[in-house]
Amino acid sequence: MMSVYGLAPIIWATLSCVVLREFMERGMQGITVQDDDVQFIVDFYKYALVGMALEWIRKDMKEDPVRMTERLNTLIRGDFQRALNRFRTDRSPSELDD
Repeated sequence: MMSVYGLAPIIWATLSCVVLREFMERGMQGITVQDDDVQFIVDFYKYALVGMALEWIRKDMKEDPVRMTERLNTLIRGDFQRALNRFRTDRSPSELDD
């Protein structure tokens, strides 16, 4: 039988996928992006965030979770929108100016 700790990565991956997908849907207002590109972006951030959480657990959760969340927020603020803009299908890549 799998322990609770063994289930943690599965739970984190599932929850983060749902939450990230919701962020992507909100950011897509007025932007056309193919669904497989949206999923690619979601998967990228999902694995980054799950990896950070697993590393935090591996290090015995010594870093303050509020501080870690603030640092992650600083790191990825605006990135979802930029990623969606880079994959949008209603403009050519040369028109992007980020």
